Amino acid sequence: MSQHLEHAQEQQFLTLADEQKTAQIFWSSAILIFSFIAVLGMSFIIPYFVQGFYEVILGDYVNKHVETSHRATMLSINNIFDNMGIFLIFPILGYLNRVYNISISLFSLSIFLLISSLILIIFYKNNNSKKDLRKT
Repeated sequence: MSQHLEHAQEQQFLTLADEQKTAQIFWSSAILIFSFIAVLGMSFIIPYFVQGFYEVILGDYVNKHVETSHRATMLSINNIFDNMGIFLIFPILGYLNRVYNISISLFSLSIFLLISSLILIIFYKNNNSKKDLRKT
């Protein structure tokens, strides 16, 4: 009888341990899936969000600072540069994706954008400091 009782207690303990493992696996999987969906969602939402702000800010800036007779020309030039960037970058990304993989392709794009941004920031700061020196 005591062996039967010990066996029943051991079986109950194993069932409880299995339930805990199952719960841990379930919640770990749920967190992983939620994180993946959140990151994937943000990777699609943020670029469009930023692009929306970019277009509004640029349009407002052009409307305030450019004469009416030159406004359409400025917006066309901006559109040409946007399309040239796409024309140059997308084939390079496609080639890198074909030869290596999408991770290398996107990593290369991020490094390129980081270096380009740093160069533009340095150029902008140098240009502003020269303007400040001319004013004094």
